[in-house]
Amino acid sequence: MEQSYRDGYTFVTSTGDTISGIRSYIGKKTRLRGKLSFERSIAIHGLFEGIIHTQGLIYVLEGARLTADVEANTIIVAGAIEGNITANEYLDILPSAQIQGSIRAMKLRICDGAIVEGNCEVITVSHV
Repeated sequence: MEQSYRDGYTFVTSTGDTISGIRSYIGKKTRLRGKLSFERSIAIHGLFEGIIHTQGLIYVLEGARLTADVEANTIIVAGAIEGNITANEYLDILPSAQIQGSIRAMKLRICDGAIVEGNCEVITVSHV
């Protein structure tokens, strides 16, 4: 991970994709509980319990654990999520991901090695 205050954080995923312009970051040793609602993008490396809603991107890094309902335009998961996921544009489930819950997405990629337990629904209209 590289950091630049002006341009946000940049990450390279295990599949070689680059994610840039992430403005907020929840660190590896951080534990949060509650409701997060915001317009921009966030990367989560710690523990979170509750509800997350954004019009931007959520990147759940490997090692992160969420017990939460998550809704965003784009969601990239390398960590663990227990809860319902709604990606109004794109959901990318990377090889290290572990998901337990219902998935709703307009576009979906599940990489080999990912563990997904739950229902999957393709949606056609954005709900954010």
